[in-house]
Amino acid sequence: MPATRCLKRWIVPPILLLPIASSWPCRSFASQSTAAKPAASAPAFSPPGGTYLSAQHVSIRAATAGSAVYYTINGTKPTTASKKYTGPIAITHTSKLKALAVAKNHGPSSITSQTYTITPPAAAPLIQPGGGTFPAGTAVTLNDATPGATIYYTTNGTLPSASSARYTGPIILASAETIMAAAVAPGYAQSPGSFAAYNVLPVAATPVLTPTPGPFTASQPVFITDATPGAAIYYTTGGTAPTAASTPYTGPIALSATETITAIAVSPGYWQSAAATGTYILTPPAAVPVLTPPPGTYTASQQVTIADSTPGAIVYYTKDGTAPAPSSPQYSGPITVSTTGAINAMAIAPGYSQSPAAAATYTITPPAATPSFSVAAGTYVSVQKVTIRDATAGAAIYYTTDGSTPTVSSPSYSGPVSITATETINAMATAANYSPSAVASAAYTITPPAAKPVFTPAAGAYIAAQSVSIADSTPGATIYYTTDGTMPATSSLQYAGAIAVSSTGTLSAMAIAPGFSQSATATANYTITPPAGAPVFSPSGGSYAGPQTISISDSTPGASIYYTTDGTAPSTSSTLFTGPITVTSTQCIHAVAIAPGYSLSAVASAAYSFPGPL
Repeated sequence: MPATRCLKRWIVPPILLLPIASSWPCRSFASQSTAAKPAASAPAFSPPGGTYLSAQHVSIRAATAGSAVYYTINGTKPTTASKKYTGPIAITHTSKLKALAVAKNHGPSSITSQTYTITPPAAAPLIQPGGGTFPAGTAVTLNDATPGATIYYTTNGTLPSASSARYTGPIILASAETIMAAAVAPGYAQSPGSFAAYNVLPVAATPVLTPTPGPFTASQPVFITDATPGAAIYYTTGGTAPTAASTPYTGPIALSATETITAIAVSPGYWQSAAATGTYILTPPAAVPVLTPPPGTYTASQQVTIADSTPGAIVYYTKDGTAPAPSSPQYSGPITVSTTGAINAMAIAPGYSQSPAAAATYTITPPAATPSFSVAAGTYVSVQKVTIRDATAGAAIYYTTDGSTPTVSSPSYSGPVSITATETINAMATAANYSPSAVASAAYTITPPAAKPVFTPAAGAYIAAQSVSIADSTPGATIYYTTDGTMPATSSLQYAGAIAVSSTGTLSAMAIAPGFSQSATATANYTITPPAGAPVFSPSGGSYAGPQTISISDSTPGASIYYTTDGTAPSTSSTLFTGPITVTSTQCIHAVAIAPGYSLSAVASAAYSFPGPL
């Protein structure tokens, strides 16, 4: 509805400063020579100095006849070399005007000085939109052309001042009000005021279209309602903006083709509503897609194609039983169906709505699981017991051991199969609702190990170097050995004759032979510990006339000596020799020695006799 604009300005009267009265020259009454010249009259300014809101044009007059006036406006002292006054002087900014008058037969006048302060008012604020009738929620903006201006405003019709609200952003109209504004800025007087009166109306509710606009496959009656009391609804069907002169709504609008409806509501005491608009697209559905082969039960995977007779149709489908949509996979070629499931498909095409969905369930009888063997195919050194299993519930297993393909006429598996020689097991499974499984195959090679090698002499502790031979009872066996305790392999030393073992060490050996797998490894530890040196008696045994102090020594480093004096054989359990032995009667001393890294020495003996009386 039209808005009545009401925008006025008022003039805020500036605070005028009364001009300071002109200074009149003071005459000196001191006695003067009759020959002295009188001073010319001091110039007078009109208007006088003061504070003004706009530029001033200042006239200068001098009372002395024939006076010439010289002036400056920058505050400097005027002289006859200064600018000569010829007419009103324009003062456009704050200036200090000084003037001097000179006349024939007169001395120079005193200097007249006046200050003019020019402070123009800031520009009046611009209120947009101007006053009038507007809908609630209208944003009113205030702008001012004066650089650095600050705007103050009121909304209750009172004059604004620096204590009023400061404008920082749009003023939102909620009810009838009058906005008054004035601006201030550095170097400017307060602006004239601006004001605008507003009549604010609530906005009528936006009409509602039922059903919701969108695609439809058949004719639709469209209803329009509005929540505003007493509202009248006007609408168009051509996409143009409706007005109160458009078609009034009186009942359902029958649509038989694609159409855009736009509607507004008007009601007494309300501002016209926002427009409601909606496009109703009436399109027939595309043809239902056709799936080939048709749904049914199949024993193998199927390649399913989908076709649609609607020109330019695009087909979308799902394989999980859900309804297809434009976000579903787009059909581009045959779909592999390898397990029982359903394909749902729909089509869309330009000028058509989405087709009804086509659904097809395919039952695929899959093959039973391929049997598995408990013992993997490979080479083994002993008889193998092979268990055959199948993951398909209730499966029956059939097998062969001669490499032929098994059928349901082959032996039925009922328990572990013994593999005693090289052969191949083939197996397949059948089960209700399954097709025969793929054939599982496993080739087994049985090769017994060669005999374990034998060492001669056997492992043990020896006091001298040993010549060790290695033998194997497997015909044609080749023996490989190591002397450092590592596992022998075919890359190790090949046995060709007796091995000299002169120090403590480990021999390891294995054998291989045609038709046999590698033997177990034979290991023999040989400890070679030479005997310590035989003890030496001092003095040695013999006949003596008197008692003897016998010492026993041994040449082996670190040796311990054990001895007996009763004729028995000494051992490490005998008396340990720790110092000389005194012999006072006929007797025989036997001694042995032992040392770290050495075995027990040979027994040393010394017999002591005393033929005469002691």
